[in-house]
Amino acid sequence: MNKASRATRAEAGFSLVEALIAIVILMVGLVAVTNLLLVAATSNEIGNLTTATSAEASETLERLKTLDYLTVIAAGGASQGSLTADVGPANATPSLTPDVRVGGALTYHMYRNVPSLGIIRTRWTIQLNTSGPTQTAFIVVESQALQRLGSSASLSQFSTWRACTSSGCP
Repeated sequence: MNKASRATRAEAGFSLVEALIAIVILMVGLVAVTNLLLVAATSNEIGNLTTATSAEASETLERLKTLDYLTVIAAGGASQGSLTADVGPANATPSLTPDVRVGGALTYHMYRNVPSLGIIRTRWTIQLNTSGPTQTAFIVVESQALQRLGSSASLSQFSTWRACTSSGCP
């Protein structure tokens, strides 16, 4: 055998060490891509939950704004409802269309079952301000997804002021 034919045979393929190094480099790349996909899926889930809770809080606030002022303050007292506990008549059955009132009374909390996202809890408070020439009500609505990954990051809160504009105001 001459020198040229030995050199050609030595360069004919990959060695076992070269193949193992290539597999390790490929595995590191696949682990990085897999981690990226997991982070993207989690972020997408949190985004969906945040959108749903924002929509629920906004819709509840709009429902409360459509009520007559005297209905909103009918329960009396300086503060009504709670953002940390269910208060008022029971409206704890998750349904597709819960309402802000049960039997004519404000519920101050409700649960909605949103398909493919789970249950969203909504609570609200109404704080009356009787000082000054006009009585006003400060309404805070808070919604949060329950029993899902990222539910703690899905908290949405909206607020508004209401003032009495009719002649029968206190």
